[in-house]
Amino acid sequence: YRYVFLDNGTVEFHKNGKNQNTESKWSIVGNEVHRTSTNNNTVLVYRSNPDNSLTAIALIISGKRIDFPKEQQATTYIKIK
Repeated sequence: YRYVFLDNGTVEFHKNGKNQNTESKWSIVGNEVHRTSTNNNTVLVYRSNPDNSLTAIALIISGKRIDFPKEQQATTYIKIK
């Protein structure tokens, strides 16, 4: 799996090297990166790490933030370009 965060604020999701044509947007909010799914308005919140990787730390559903416990913050994405 690969998420591509484009400069225009959109996110592409690739599976097995193919773009899955899912729609989402991203933005920087304070020290976090928010990826918003345009089909259900759910927001996945990432922490930016010192090595430029992103770790999923919370989910926002209908405006309510649900923080993941530290032991469940294992999904980390690395910057490759």
